[in-house]
Amino acid sequence: MKRLTVILLAALLGGVAQAADCIPPEGFQPATSPAPLHDIIRRDAKQRVTLLNVWAIWCAPCRKELPLLDNIAQDANAPLEIITLNLGDDPAQIDKIYDELHITALPRDNHGDHALLKTLGGVGLPLSVWYVDDKMIAKSAGALHDGDALVAYARCLNDNREGSQP
Repeated sequence: MKRLTVILLAALLGGVAQAADCIPPEGFQPATSPAPLHDIIRRDAKQRVTLLNVWAIWCAPCRKELPLLDNIAQDANAPLEIITLNLGDDPAQIDKIYDELHITALPRDNHGDHALLKTLGGVGLPLSVWYVDDKMIAKSAGALHDGDALVAYARCLNDNREGSQP
């Protein structure tokens, strides 16, 4: 019965239900948004599994998780793309923080519009959102702490697409 439910959901949701067999990292809850990822980042993602991280300089937990995300992004074989979007800080301030934290692989994109939080259904920072094939599947408000769990979840999402079980 569970298998039939998953198949029906996959048919209805265009593949988003593939995530049903994967357990999200701690703190993430299932989520949806009418806004596809490409509308938010204004380009197509480089990988089918993407973690979008929204942050600001004044947010201490945001700054704390940037090195963790950068470590994942430095791995050319990582099963996900990490996109960081800063909310409205001056580009020179972003550069300064990236230099202080030795961030080398994360994008320095600045969205500049706090309405993005509402679009994503967020209420505070940091906000991290999982997308698969341009569709939101899960989100978390609060700092990320476990890079291995993020990579394992992304790997599971990719493996499920190819028909293997996690």
